[in-house]
Amino acid sequence: METTPVGFLYFIVILFLIIKRKNTFTNLLLLCATTDLFIEMGFFLKKGETYITFYECSFYTLFLYCFFDYLQNPFNLNKNIVRLNLLYIIPVILLILFPSNIKIADSYRVTWDEVLFEGRSLVHPTITNLVIKTTAKFIFSSFIALYLYTKYKIDNYKVFIHRFSHIINIFLIMGILEFVKNYVGGIEIWGKTTEFLFGTTPSTVYESRQRGDAYELNLFTREASHYAYTLFLCIVIKMGKNVFTKRRALSPTIIVCAALMLLSTSFSTILFLIAFFFLYLLYRWGIQKPKQIRFEKFFLIVGILGGFSSVMAYLAQHDDGFVIGRLLNFVENWEALLDIDGQMLMDDNSTFVRVLSVLQTFKAFFYRPFFGFSLGSVGCHGATAMLFSGIGIIGVYYWTKFYFYTNTLYKGMNPQKELYAFAIFLYFLINSLNSLNLRPFYDTTLLLVIISYTFLFSDYVNKKRASYG
Repeated sequence: METTPVGFLYFIVILFLIIKRKNTFTNLLLLCATTDLFIEMGFFLKKGETYITFYECSFYTLFLYCFFDYLQNPFNLNKNIVRLNLLYIIPVILLILFPSNIKIADSYRVTWDEVLFEGRSLVHPTITNLVIKTTAKFIFSSFIALYLYTKYKIDNYKVFIHRFSHIINIFLIMGILEFVKNYVGGIEIWGKTTEFLFGTTPSTVYESRQRGDAYELNLFTREASHYAYTLFLCIVIKMGKNVFTKRRALSPTIIVCAALMLLSTSFSTILFLIAFFFLYLLYRWGIQKPKQIRFEKFFLIVGILGGFSSVMAYLAQHDDGFVIGRLLNFVENWEALLDIDGQMLMDDNSTFVRVLSVLQTFKAFFYRPFFGFSLGSVGCHGATAMLFSGIGIIGVYYWTKFYFYTNTLYKGMNPQKELYAFAIFLYFLINSLNSLNLRPFYDTTLLLVIISYTFLFSDYVNKKRASYG
């Protein structure tokens, strides 16, 4: 058993938060969300080839705290969480009793990258250690969410967002420093230092990869696309915080997030910037009169086209044709997206692999559309497709209902239903082509996104905000 300098410090911090016994849940929740959003590299503990990540450590600690506090101070386990957890377990039982002959990649025995680039064969869905572990994480996550919804009120949610906003500021400064070291110097020193502090895992990359005369930004995440997603969620949380503090939804820190997202050279930046424009439009619609919406539409279209053009122009100039090449390669090989077996060797094209893996996973979903194959039994480069294929349409419906519609903040703030629902759809959409497995649908950052959404589209907040614009 071994740890790292950051792992040892992390243990001390968690121990201190528990012994302190003051605002323990709040502090553990923020630590867990911080780790989930910003720290993917390295490990907390390692034994042989088994790794416990920093996020897993804080996540399990947070669950255990909630569970033992529940034993001391019980609260009602409402029917929503009971029904949802049953819908997590039922697909596991069905897959054991009625095995499926469909062929898939599960990200445990074989991945889509290995199928397409190495010629490995697809496999039949079955119950693996990953399925058990993922199902347990979803159950633990729902209990943490219920604890939050039961124990805390609107003013507490404001504290969560306000404090986490300060944490975001710290990591934005680190992101700026990473950009500086990429272009001024210090890449080798940065890589060796972070490797010493966090430790090395098979999926950890410490060197900033160069694309033309541009460098990737990933800070402490595994790759640039993960960092771009992190920055998008930072924007969402910042917008929520800005609204309840009676400031405009936009702020300088949001502009910094967007700039770092652009400079990361991630192809996913295009998707996230468009999603940001749509989210901002939804917010503006909530506080504007109907006649003013037409102007918002015009500026949105101009903004999307301008933003898209700027991103493409920058990347085309600085990444040595990386983005344009991926687009052309994708177009040339689009016919293979219809190949159900996906058995073909091809040049490395991340965009193509993502789209194909998502489409094939959605095809698998239609074989068991109601209850799915079980969480973690089907893998791809899109969390949304994995969720639908894992628990089916019934499970997704009750998952959405529990997380987004049963919390005390939703009931107290009464967000505008149409705009709120569209924002939820946007969350599913942006997670359709990421490479984060199912994390966006069970991690603690999800709770902060839900809180931010509720503030953004609340009738109460927006009536007070209308005069601010």
